[in-house]
This record gives sequence, structure tokens and C-alpha cells, in this order.
Amino acid sequence: MTVTHAVRELMANESIVYFGDTAHLPYGDKSKELIKQYTGRIAQFLIDKDCKAVIVACNTASAYGFGAVESACDKAGIPCFNVVDPVVEHLAKYLSNSRIGVIGTKGTIKSRVYLSRLKKLVPEIQAVSASTPLLAPMIEEGFINEAIS
Repeated sequence: MTVTHAVRELMANESIVYFGDTAHLPYGDKSKELIKQYTGRIAQFLIDKDCKAVIVACNTASAYGFGAVESACDKAGIPCFNVVDPVVEHLAKYLSNSRIGVIGTKGTIKSRVYLSRLKKLVPEIQAVSASTPLLAPMIEEGFINEAIS
């Protein structure tokens, strides 16, 4: 929803088709092959709805399924975006000789997508990562500033 909100702010006059894949949540513990299938089908659904662009707003889906989305969008002649590349590009502007931590779902961390892409742009960066499988469900349930016991 964060990405949807940002797109709406930037493109207030555009309609948004939001596909929240609640049938297959969470993606973080799914296989790479399943995620590719899901994201490819979702991309085709959005293309069939005449969307002008597709944004993959999930880190794990961006890590494992973006190739399937990109392929479908290329065939349709529309642009597609993921949430990993802009974050990595933003971080690379401000980091050098730094040590950072990356948290995410098991799938996102296992993919090493953030670490490998950051290393390409900032070879000297030191990065550590840890999976936080409960983080996404906590955020989805509204546990933003609450203590959990």
C-alpha cells in the first residue's frame, strides 16, 4: 500500500489497479518457481486490464519473479518496475565504505538481491542480513509502534 500511495501522490490523475495476492501470502516462504508463476500470471492479468505500467511492490516477488513480469511487459510493450532497484540506487548514492544491515522475509534474504545489487554499485560496502519472518505480518496487522510481548 505504501507504493500505491506514492504512485497516487505522483500521478493523481491516473487510475490504479491494485492486485494484492492474499491467496498466496506470504511470499517469503514460497519457492522461487512458485513466485515466478504467481508474478507472471498477475502481470498478465494487469496487462489484460490495459494497465499502462506494472509495479511489483513486494521485495520477494521483485527478487524472484521480476523476470517473469518483465518478459510479459516487454511483450505487451509497457514498462515495469520493482521495489528493489530504486532502494539500491538510493542507498548507493549515500553509502561508501559503510556497513549496513538488511532485514526482510526469508525469501528476500535468501535471494541476496539487495546484497548482490549493492555490491555491484558499491563494491566496498559491508552488508549483513537477517530474515525477519514476522515483520511483514506485523506491519500488515497494524503493529507499527506497539510493543509486542
